[in-house]
Amino acid sequence: MSDPERRHDDGSAAEGATVSELADALRGFARAVRRRRREFLTAFLVVFVAVQVIAFAWPGTYVARAAILIQKNRYGGSMAGDPERSPTVVSAGVSEEEVNSEIAVLTSREVLTKSMADTGLDQASPGFFTRLVFGPIWLYEDLYAWVHGVPGPTGADRMLRAVESSISVERMKDSNVLVVSFESGDPAFAQTVLERILANYEAHHVEVHRRSDAAQFFDQQAGELERELEAHEDALQLLKREADVADFESERRAEETIDTGLRAQLVEAQRTLAELDQRIASYQSMLKHEPATMRTGTTEGRSDFVIQSLVQEKLTLELERARLLERYKPDSPLLVENERKLAAASAAIESETRGGTAQTQTAPSPTMLGAARDLGRTRAERAGVAERIAQLEAQVASSSKRMRELDAKALEARRVERLVATSEAKYLQYLKRGTEARIDSALDQGRFTNATVVQQPAAEPKPIRPKKLVSLLLGLAGGLLAGIGYVVFEELRAGGLEALLGSLAPRPTGP
Repeated sequence: MSDPERRHDDGSAAEGATVSELADALRGFARAVRRRRREFLTAFLVVFVAVQVIAFAWPGTYVARAAILIQKNRYGGSMAGDPERSPTVVSAGVSEEEVNSEIAVLTSREVLTKSMADTGLDQASPGFFTRLVFGPIWLYEDLYAWVHGVPGPTGADRMLRAVESSISVERMKDSNVLVVSFESGDPAFAQTVLERILANYEAHHVEVHRRSDAAQFFDQQAGELERELEAHEDALQLLKREADVADFESERRAEETIDTGLRAQLVEAQRTLAELDQRIASYQSMLKHEPATMRTGTTEGRSDFVIQSLVQEKLTLELERARLLERYKPDSPLLVENERKLAAASAAIESETRGGTAQTQTAPSPTMLGAARDLGRTRAERAGVAERIAQLEAQVASSSKRMRELDAKALEARRVERLVATSEAKYLQYLKRGTEARIDSALDQGRFTNATVVQQPAAEPKPIRPKKLVSLLLGLAGGLLAGIGYVVFEELRAGGLEALLGSLAPRPTGP
């Protein structure tokens, strides 16, 4: 048998052994319960009955409920004040924020404190069960406050927390109706407290909305937004002055057109420079391989004509050197070439001056003279083209830098323009809202979210806690656990842990 098959067989055997041991344990536990069924039933019934007695004796919690309709109403009357004409009711939807605001007003400390004072809850003492359950927590709070030197919570504070936890407000689905619930141990008292809460809420609701001055708020916000809008507009004008433009987009397009033309001229100039370099190389090759002079005769003595020609050529080279020094640096290739030619002309003059009486008469070659003249003109033209290229490169670099600056400024300007547009829209909106608020205030001082009690507080006679089904399930679960625990305890007490384990899962005696 291979190793994988052996491991598979071992695993299957171990799994089978585990299942078998679990089955043996369950059968052993069942045998133990059958042996001690009286003790099991006794523990089960004691715990079950105790849970039911406690649930029956525990004070019930009752709930009183009411409903409030939240809506926006405005009675629009005729400007002529016709008494025969009935008023028009203008209604608008209520947002989630307004509903949440009304819930906050309803459960505010002012409303609850006033309701507690009206019903005497601020002076009431907690009941026996309340002290029994929350007594240790209150003692800890008092001790903590005493150790840290801070005032501890009073009975009114604790009662306020209890009222806050007892009241709940929920919005009915797909409606503007709020369901208000209050829980208490006495249904009549829960209804009374809820009535006082709703009465105090209505008074506080009117007071809160009357204190709000919408027109003043909108005017204040409009003033702040106007200053913000002016600051953004000043920032935009400053950007345009720094960039020296009136419109960034137009300036960018014009600069892009200029940059394109300069780059085209630069490419053309570079092409022309390459052609001139080829012509210069051709002329230099011709002057290098062809003789510069041609023999015309032989004379005795020194050739003054040759010396004069060389001197004339030297003067020409010196004049060219002076012109080149004005435009190029001393280490320029053109100046180096000029220095070489001057040195050659000086050496030729000196050689002619020291020469013998018998000299051969020569004359410059017309072809070479023409090539030399063309070479000089080509070099001069090349120098002009090179200078033009340098100027174009500087202009292209300046144009690119200008476009980058315009792009950066344009991006910043667009951001500021968005701020200007946003601030302007908010400013106009607040101006409009302020005007509407003043008109509405003049027409109707009661234009705010109205709250109407559509269902008066009513307490349910049936308690919501404790629930019979829950207590029944708790009794069953507690009884089962108690019975099992008692059986295990008796088995341990009778034979110890090893006997208990042996009875649950007896060990095999043979191989």
